[in-house]
Amino acid sequence: MTLKRKLMVGFILALFVTCTLIAGVNWYFAHDGMNGIGDTAVEAMKDRARGQLESIRSAKALHIEDLFQRIRNQTRTLAESLTVREAATTLSAAYFTVQGETTGALDAKALRGKLTEDYAGANYLANPTFATHARTAKGYAPRPAETYLPKDANGIILQAMYVHPSGNPNPLGEKHRLDANPLASTYNTLHRKYHPILRNYLTTFGYYDIFIIDAASGVIVYTVFKEKDYATSLLTGPYRDTGLGAVFREAVENGRKGRRDAVSISDFAPYEPSYNAPAAFIAAPVFDDRGTCQAVLAFQMPVDNIDRIMTSNGRWQEVGLGTTGETYLVGPDMHPRSKLRAASGASDEVVVDSEAARKALGGESGTATIRDYRGKNVLAAWQPLRLEGLHYGLIAEIDIDEALLAASKITAARQGAEARTLWGTLLVLALGTLLGSGIAIALVGALSRPLQRLQVYAGDVAAGNLDARPEGQYPAELDAMRHSIESMVQNLRMRIHEADAKGMEAADSAQAAQAALDKARASETRIKGLMERMTGAAGKARSVSEHVSRSINDLTAQVHTITQGVETQRHRMDDTAQAMDTMRTMVSDVADNARRAAEQADLSRGHAQQGASGVGEAVASIGQVRERIERLNTAMARLGEEADSIGKVMSVISDIADQTNLLALNAAIEAARAGDAGRGFAVVADEVRKLAEKTMQATGEVGSAVTRIQTHTRDNIAAVETAMREATASADAATASGRVMDDIVSRVDETAGMVQSIAAASDQQAAAATMVGRNVEEVNAIAGDTAASMSHFAGTLEDIFSQVQELFSMIEVISTGEEGVSVLADTGDADVLVKWSEDLANLPSIDTQHKRLVDYINDLYRAARRRDMDKAREVFDALKNYAVEHFGYEERLFADYAYPEATRHKEIHRRFVETVLKWEKQLAAGDPEVVMTTLRGLVDWLVNHIMKEDKKYEAYLRERGVS
Repeated sequence: MTLKRKLMVGFILALFVTCTLIAGVNWYFAHDGMNGIGDTAVEAMKDRARGQLESIRSAKALHIEDLFQRIRNQTRTLAESLTVREAATTLSAAYFTVQGETTGALDAKALRGKLTEDYAGANYLANPTFATHARTAKGYAPRPAETYLPKDANGIILQAMYVHPSGNPNPLGEKHRLDANPLASTYNTLHRKYHPILRNYLTTFGYYDIFIIDAASGVIVYTVFKEKDYATSLLTGPYRDTGLGAVFREAVENGRKGRRDAVSISDFAPYEPSYNAPAAFIAAPVFDDRGTCQAVLAFQMPVDNIDRIMTSNGRWQEVGLGTTGETYLVGPDMHPRSKLRAASGASDEVVVDSEAARKALGGESGTATIRDYRGKNVLAAWQPLRLEGLHYGLIAEIDIDEALLAASKITAARQGAEARTLWGTLLVLALGTLLGSGIAIALVGALSRPLQRLQVYAGDVAAGNLDARPEGQYPAELDAMRHSIESMVQNLRMRIHEADAKGMEAADSAQAAQAALDKARASETRIKGLMERMTGAAGKARSVSEHVSRSINDLTAQVHTITQGVETQRHRMDDTAQAMDTMRTMVSDVADNARRAAEQADLSRGHAQQGASGVGEAVASIGQVRERIERLNTAMARLGEEADSIGKVMSVISDIADQTNLLALNAAIEAARAGDAGRGFAVVADEVRKLAEKTMQATGEVGSAVTRIQTHTRDNIAAVETAMREATASADAATASGRVMDDIVSRVDETAGMVQSIAAASDQQAAAATMVGRNVEEVNAIAGDTAASMSHFAGTLEDIFSQVQELFSMIEVISTGEEGVSVLADTGDADVLVKWSEDLANLPSIDTQHKRLVDYINDLYRAARRRDMDKAREVFDALKNYAVEHFGYEERLFADYAYPEATRHKEIHRRFVETVLKWEKQLAAGDPEVVMTTLRGLVDWLVNHIMKEDKKYEAYLRERGVS
């Protein structure tokens, strides 16, 4: 390729490359900036959507928990009210009198047939409402109509009066409008009194129904809406296995155990009397004045109130859920417990088997993008609900497209801007290349023609024609080149000869340079080998130091143990020597006492004879005591018979109190039947009942006292009989003692001879004890010398261990490389391991804190040299405080100035804190090697973190004005 073409291609290529680089750099920064802004905006929108959804979820959870707590409080409060307690007592009693009071007016047998026809018809089993809930009540099959009726005649009559159209003409769902059946009966009178109150309570608080259930029989003696469960038994009737039956039984059990604050609750499930619509129940025991559970109050819980909270009354957009968002409850069967916004059919027929539902029911809270029950991608937030007795999960979700709509718009705008920027860059690149190419062609043409003539001239000279001359006109720059070339040709002739001469000299110099280069390479190889061997030697030295350190540490512990053993042996020998002295003294005393014992033996014979005489007198006295005990036993038997007669009188009084209480209860029932006319009599009956209860209580206390008297009397009689037997036994023993005393007198003579023998043996033993004492003193002296030697040996080992630790620390610092050597302290200062170096320098505010760390390392080093564990613990406490303060300061700087590597740096901080805490635990456990382990870790932190990792953020923060 000719020079002209090379210049042309070079100019055009350089121009194209320059334009391309400029365009590429502009495109890169524009693209990166727009991506950064777009990504930040998208993440901000996502965070905002998640935060808003979590806020809605938490608010709904609080509302639902408040609703259920309010229902529990209302249930417990109403059950404790005087109205419900009176209603429970009187309605339960009146229920069992209905048949007797309506005899002649109503025929229970005929009413049973009418009710059976009504049950089989459209008012119940043939009602089309059952079909609407068929999918949730899977496997439901109606039973024969007669099996749903109450078992007794009282229930049949009450259903005829309040449920059947002949007695209550109000349509289905409005049976509660009837205050009372006009037929005269105690039940109807009471119903007229209590029904308006409980109906108003139900309407005010939005409950579906209120039940009063007799605790003993399980009969529902009252309901507000008079559905088919009215007057049936929850113990033996058709609805005993429903949610209402379950809470009734649990409430009765709580009542029997006296749990006044206990409330039972059941989950939503198909309820047949409500045509299999889902129903949940809550119940509490009702106690009478004596604290006995007499009935159960139950509510059918309001689904509408739950739906109003979860659906916000349909104002989805006002609460921030847009056009696709919703909140709902889900139960353990994966069916919703509130209305679903997006469900195409009935909500309770939908199965919500999603990731959010499973995690919420599993006790987890969270936010994520998932597939919902419709199979659509949604942004969901979930949490479990803290409802006593129920296991629910709460889910708030919104379609992901709507949740991230603003983020999508930002992404689309960013992509459009990127496309426009790219096309503009390419257009500028093309125009610049074309324009530059035209200019380059003109310039190359102007330069190439004179250069071609010079090329011809140069070719002639190269061919050996040193007399050739260049032709034509040249620009100023090329004309100077022409003159230079001509001068060069003139000089060339002279230089040729000089070059030949110097060629020989250059060859010699090249040979010498090659030899020097070979020597330098050999030296380099030797230096590398020396460095490798030095590094290996340092590693081996560290290994040897570790091994020696552990060995000396073990040896020190063994020496310490031996020293303690020798010291203990010396103490024991001291004690033995003292004991031998004492024993020697005691043996002498025994010998003296033996001689004196021989003298006392003769005296013992006379005293034994006197003892025999005293034993005879004791036998006579014990006989008199036995006679007195027999008389006391007779008197105690008579006292027991009198106590038994008192018990019989108390039994008669208790029977009279029981009969009085029963008469008072019957009088209260008759007064309730008499209505207002019997109120005064009811008050008197109640007072008589209370008096009977007090009499029964007092009788019980007296009876308990008499029982205790009888028990003590029987115990005393038994004790007297025992004493009499023991007195007899004592008399026999005293007689035997007399005979023994006679035998003692005969044996005293034999004892005197034996004592003389003991005295002789004691003298010999005293001599042996003296010899043993001298031997023990010699052994004690040897043990003292051994203990002193072992103490000196232990001190020597401690000195060696300190020197090894110092060597180990120095090797650790040097083995970190060039950086470790830069912070190594001068060898002249034995108490300093590392020093502050400019290689550690960072921001001034950071340097102040890093210098404290250097001080802590040297403090710990000095504590290790002196084996001062208390000082080591102080340094560990200071290190913990330093880590909290220093890391907190750095991380605040990262947050304030958005340091991009903040997350990774924080993770390094966290691992270092965990390591410090582990070292502290090892120190507390008494690990002797933990101090050196800590020193190695801190030096490594200086070299690899402060000198390398911290340098990364220094320039970043300096650019932002941090000092």
